[in-house]
Amino acid sequence: MFIKNYKGLAVVLSGLETTANGSGFSKATAVDISTNILAKTMSFLAVIFLLLMMYGGFLWMTAVGNDSRIKTSQTLITSAMIGLLVIAAAYAITAFLGDTFTVK
Repeated sequence: MFIKNYKGLAVVLSGLETTANGSGFSKATAVDISTNILAKTMSFLAVIFLLLMMYGGFLWMTAVGNDSRIKTSQTLITSAMIGLLVIAAAYAITAFLGDTFTVK
């Protein structure tokens, strides 16, 4: 609406590109940075999920017929699985929105 001269915008952006190249700073965009943060967060959450599943399995194996420990371990495993589904859904939504709103 406010930008009528797109050719002039390209000149400004190329000038910014030249300045950014000479500054020595990273040329990573906000999308690159957020993708990197999201990937590291997903890796961390996958490790947490694995640890919770292993702990729940350990509790179940060492319950020795104790119904309260079995119930606790089943609840822990179920909660970990629900958490994994929530995280996967959040990732899918974020990836969809990122693909939708990324300028190509």
